[in-house]
Amino acid sequence: MFLDLDQKDKSSSAAVDDSGAAITYGELCNFSLELMRSVNQRTLIFILSQNDIGSMAGYVASLSSGIVPLLLSCNIDREMLSRLIQLYKPSYLWVPDESSLEYNYKSCFSKFGYALLITGHDSYPLHDDLSLLLTTSGSTGSPKLVRHSYSNVESNARNVAAFFELNDQDRPVAILPMHYTMGLSVVTSHLFAGACVLLIKRKLTDPVFWQFIK
Repeated sequence: MFLDLDQKDKSSSAAVDDSGAAITYGELCNFSLELMRSVNQRTLIFILSQNDIGSMAGYVASLSSGIVPLLLSCNIDREMLSRLIQLYKPSYLWVPDESSLEYNYKSCFSKFGYALLITGHDSYPLHDDLSLLLTTSGSTGSPKLVRHSYSNVESNARNVAAFFELNDQDRPVAILPMHYTMGLSVVTSHLFAGACVLLIKRKLTDPVFWQFIK
């Protein structure tokens, strides 16, 4: 399984978010199997992400199941999102429940405050090494996709964990968005170490932020 998560203590907390939601390593592994059964193919999925349990679970489950996610901000401009859908034709979207009604797609599965939407686009061949797609802004401001291999993602997590001597007693605060490379690296490296990630959407000026990280 991705990052050997099935080798972690199943009862240990993998993450807590600032809404109070939490997930253990065992629950994360079980969810990966649920998503695999729901999708049942190697295909492209867009994850409209934010720093919460549903977004992280969708990311981990996708890489554990051979599904290739493109992580985007849940606040992405909807015209830009529409163009990306028409260009890359993902078979599924994994989106927060509160925004799922914006799309004219059928929901086939939901959990952790997210819904899996079927777009109707057929799957197409994806390179065996391709694990993940992230965006970067070019000089025109248009997002360009950066491809990551499975070995790239896992070796980065392993190297970061080793360099900073991360362990299962750590409680990192994930402030940067997950769809940023550095934000995702914080999450991935600490999951590799078996730590409990604190996922935060709130700003530093929000009093709840400081209460949450105590």
